[in-house]
Amino acid sequence: LAGAASGTVTLRAMEGGTRVLMAVDGLQEDTYHGVQILSARSCEAADGSPRLGDGRATHGPYDAIRGRRHAGDLGNIRGDDRGRGRFDRIDPHVPLTGYLSAANRAVVVREHQDDGVALPHGGSGGILACGVLSPIR
Repeated sequence: LAGAASGTVTLRAMEGGTRVLMAVDGLQEDTYHGVQILSARSCEAADGSPRLGDGRATHGPYDAIRGRRHAGDLGNIRGDDRGRGRFDRIDPHVPLTGYLSAANRAVVVREHQDDGVALPHGGSGGILACGVLSPIR
C-alpha cells in the first residue's frame, strides 16, 4: 500500500476462506478506516471503482452472509495511538481464483470508517492508501 498511509497486505488460501493480513502505518490515531478490494486492476483506476463482486450483492458489513455484501467489503482497520493498524481475518467471501479473484486487484484503505450500509462505500470517504494485490509464487 502507498499513499498517505503505507503498508503490506497478504492474502493466503486457508481452510474456511482467505486469510487477509494487513499491517499499515500512517493511519489516523484511534480511528477506524474502511478496507476494500476493488474491481480495478490499478490504483489509477481505483477512484470510483466498485468493490470486487459479481454485481448481485450490495454493500454490506464484512460479517454479512454470502450475497449480502461484495467480496471486496472487508470491514475496517483501526489505527492505534501511534497510527499503526493490524488486520488479521479469515474471510470466506474473498476468492483467489476464478473470474472474481482478488489477485491483481486494487486494495484500498479509506479515510473514514466503513459503516457497512451507506452507498457507495459505507460513508468511508476518499482513498487514503492503495496497492495492487500481486501474486507471489
